[in-house]
Amino acid sequence: MAATSHGYLLQISARTLGELTLANFCERCFWIKLHHRDRMPYSIPMPGIFSSIDSYSKKVIHAHFEQHGRLPLWYPAVGPVVAIIRAPHWSRFRYVDPATQICLTGVPDELLELADGSSCIVDYKTARLSDSFRRSRRSGLCTRSR
Repeated sequence: MAATSHGYLLQISARTLGELTLANFCERCFWIKLHHRDRMPYSIPMPGIFSSIDSYSKKVIHAHFEQHGRLPLWYPAVGPVVAIIRAPHWSRFRYVDPATQICLTGVPDELLELADGSSCIVDYKTARLSDSFRRSRRSGLCTRSR
């Protein structure tokens, strides 16, 4: 396999990699998607309203945190939050596996610094929370790291 323009054997987004864990994962569809640079033939782009909802949600959460020093009461419990950390630009937020030269890219929706020194990586969703979605997510809203 030839290296990408960045010199990696393969560059893959966290979103695309996460598709491997879905109950309805299709190997053929995944192969086609990789070979079409994450764009399926005849696919329709995501409507812009979702970007607007995402941006507004983050602004509400940030404003509430700045005003009250805590997350809103409706926010799922993640532990005491001491800061909301600005996520780096996608071009700086990546991991290259030295053994395989595979580059994993992606940017979290939110990074929270918790009182115990750990971080919470948040992935917001703009959808109705269905039973199948609950089953497909093992780690839930927050993944902690030190």
